[in-house]
Amino acid sequence: MNVPNPVNARELIIAALMEWIGSRPFEAVSVSQIVKKAGISRSTFYLYYRDKFDLMDSVTAQITDRFLSFYRNEIRPPWHQDAPFLVQETTLALCTHIQTNRTFYADRFKDPHFVHQLTRRLTERLFAIYRHQGYATFAGYGTIGYLSQWVLSGFRLTPFEASTELTKIGLTNWAEMTSPTD
Repeated sequence: MNVPNPVNARELIIAALMEWIGSRPFEAVSVSQIVKKAGISRSTFYLYYRDKFDLMDSVTAQITDRFLSFYRNEIRPPWHQDAPFLVQETTLALCTHIQTNRTFYADRFKDPHFVHQLTRRLTERLFAIYRHQGYATFAGYGTIGYLSQWVLSGFRLTPFEASTELTKIGLTNWAEMTSPTD
């Protein structure tokens, strides 16, 4: 009996899913389409996943865990002297990750449940770093809002440009801002 290599079969399945969601919404993709594009049998697909939703849950967990890994506890709060460099470095890595996984994020950022869950998880991660709920909430929602707009607008900025702009927004001292009418 020829048993498929688990790493290769899974990689083929995930690559096929990513190709499909690059051209149509996830809801419109079927297991039949995924296995055909992957060049595997349905039984091979079902060795690894219960259905297409289990596949997407697995991919989502893997990619969003990577997304959140950019926010390590070594990151300094914005008021720390090393913050601008560390925030820029982290944000550039994050934007590069998003562009690398652009078909995934382009599909998932259209799903309000996904956006809410990722925002909630990012806010929790930021709270662990900054120990201030208000800042973590503001930064979490602002970051996901900015990134989803960047993705859904078709990546009009490069990862470097997007990360530079997001870093500037994140490090702005809002107390020093004047109103446009001043």
